[in-house]
Amino acid sequence: KNTPHHQAKAKLSLQSWADVTNIHFVDAGQGDQGDLTFGNFSSSVGGAAFAFLPDVPDALKGQSWYLINSSYSANVNPANGNYGRQTLTHEIGHTLGLSHPGDYNAGEGDPTYADATYAEDTRAYSVMSY
Repeated sequence: KNTPHHQAKAKLSLQSWADVTNIHFVDAGQGDQGDLTFGNFSSSVGGAAFAFLPDVPDALKGQSWYLINSSYSANVNPANGNYGRQTLTHEIGHTLGLSHPGDYNAGEGDPTYADATYAEDTRAYSVMSY
């Protein structure tokens, strides 16, 4: 779904990054090429979302993908303070080159705070934590 609601929440997450970095995001015009793209997918397995770091082939750079299933409502209706909005901000962080603070990944199972190397590796300290 590429609804005005999803677009507004993605722009809000981009603004969150702009607020704490020296990055200015600009909408690409109709038919223009963008550096960041957003997509949705449906699946019964896997994580809530994924994104590509900048060190991948050009065709994948800047892509972030979000699970849209009726059984997983957070990405269907991202809102301020819910996991869908946090997921948008987290995945945008990956497209900007940020990884997780620890050596874990949701694609490799279901990480918990017990997998963290440091006590501060939580969402209370970093949007890039699980």
